[in-house]
Amino acid sequence: MAEITKDPDPENLGPAMLALTEQQRRFVLGWIADGGKGKASKIAAAAGYSSKSGSNRVQAHILLRSDKIQAAIKEEAEKHFGTVVAVKAMLRLGDLVDSKDERIKASAVDSVLDRTGYSRRTTQDIRVEKVDARGTAELLKAIENIRQKALPVIDTTAETVK
Repeated sequence: MAEITKDPDPENLGPAMLALTEQQRRFVLGWIADGGKGKASKIAAAAGYSSKSGSNRVQAHILLRSDKIQAAIKEEAEKHFGTVVAVKAMLRLGDLVDSKDERIKASAVDSVLDRTGYSRRTTQDIRVEKVDARGTAELLKAIENIRQKALPVIDTTAETVK
């Protein structure tokens, strides 16, 4: 479990963390630093909650179910994921591109290309159908109207030629 050594700097905190007390913030940061793997009761104790027999366990349970604490954990996790974890993942992906296993190498190369704008070409077929609710008689009449409008007009008046 990561040790909580000091209070977080308020200037580097988001709105969800700022809505918490300093003790709650220490708990959230301890939870994040530990990756959610440790005992929440030990994180609560490190954050400064009372260590009376069993009370840290109850306090940790209450904290982890609080909407405010959950929002702050999410906010801090996204910040951590967007920086530290993303950089680690990119570095690891770079290592996998050099793998001796051709399947791993091919998959890593595809991932890199996909994320840098050189993804495989994909196509989508879209079919649009319009259903006409008119009956057969109405449709035949509409077709006849269109046909009559489309036929050229022929002047049938006769002239006498001399």
